[in-house]
Amino acid sequence: MMRSAARSLTALALSLALFSSTALAGFQPIRPEQAFADVPASHWAHDYVSQCYTLGLMSGTGGGQFSPSAQMQVAEVISLCVRLRDIYQGGDGALDQSGAHWYDSAVDQALELGILTPGQFDRYDRPATRAELAGLLAHALPQTEYG
Repeated sequence: MMRSAARSLTALALSLALFSSTALAGFQPIRPEQAFADVPASHWAHDYVSQCYTLGLMSGTGGGQFSPSAQMQVAEVISLCVRLRDIYQGGDGALDQSGAHWYDSAVDQALELGILTPGQFDRYDRPATRAELAGLLAHALPQTEYG
């Protein structure tokens, strides 16, 4: 089962709000829509969840769930940022999760890309703050893509 970068609806809405319309315009769906049992069509974030899923940015938490009320872990935010950069540059957003920790490859890539700095976080398995989410997302794409 693939680990998810999808958790907090607050984080999800914030991350989508950070992109200018031109940034998202360059993204194309890479997979078909999927219904999540915990995000019905009447849910205020349904369209955002659907967009993040079809664009390959987030996958849900498994078992047909998205877990919109759960907090994103630091590792999940880092993975989201690496996926975002990869898709922006024409990739498919796929991450290697075969390390000792499922997020090791994403952390290594984030360090190489300058999204993350060495020693920036004491742990990757703790909830991320909104400020940490915003800070990491600010380095995921070129500054011109943020409105």
